[in-house]
Amino acid sequence: MNHEIEIAGGAAPLREPGGDEGQANGHRPSPTGPPVVIPQKTCSKCQRLLPILEFSPRGNRHASRCKRCHREEMRTITITDRERCRERSRVQRREHSEAVARWQRAWREKNKEKIDAKNEARRAGVQPPGVCSGCGTTGRRLEGHHEDYTKALDVVWLCRACHALRHRELKDEREG
Repeated sequence: MNHEIEIAGGAAPLREPGGDEGQANGHRPSPTGPPVVIPQKTCSKCQRLLPILEFSPRGNRHASRCKRCHREEMRTITITDRERCRERSRVQRREHSEAVARWQRAWREKNKEKIDAKNEARRAGVQPPGVCSGCGTTGRRLEGHHEDYTKALDVVWLCRACHALRHRELKDEREG
């Protein structure tokens, strides 16, 4: 069953009825124009009512499970049946080897600076410190991040979550 809610100005957070602003059903008057309507859907697995953006598109519809439930299921399958997943990946790469080779060549051509910076840092023996520079956690695998590829030895070591967050921030800065 699909539901819809209004988000004022397209950017207001969802609120529970009777929230701190006294507005019912998460609605607020829009300062910039008519409210934006965001459809909602119930996840078939966790039964939570979520914005449609939390479901992956499937053709002209959306998946029945939310992205979070789907991700958890895929992680479980990958862990419990690791060898079958690896074999499926090997078969896919074998069957589509020409397409994979084209994609790899295009990526390498587009990312020469990134590859050169990574190789230069590796040759210089730059090692991760063991602590994420973003959140300070230890015990996680760290990924090297270059703010400027011309400064190959200036590496910021981040956990996967902080690295992804940093790239989202950079993308947002570029887009305005």
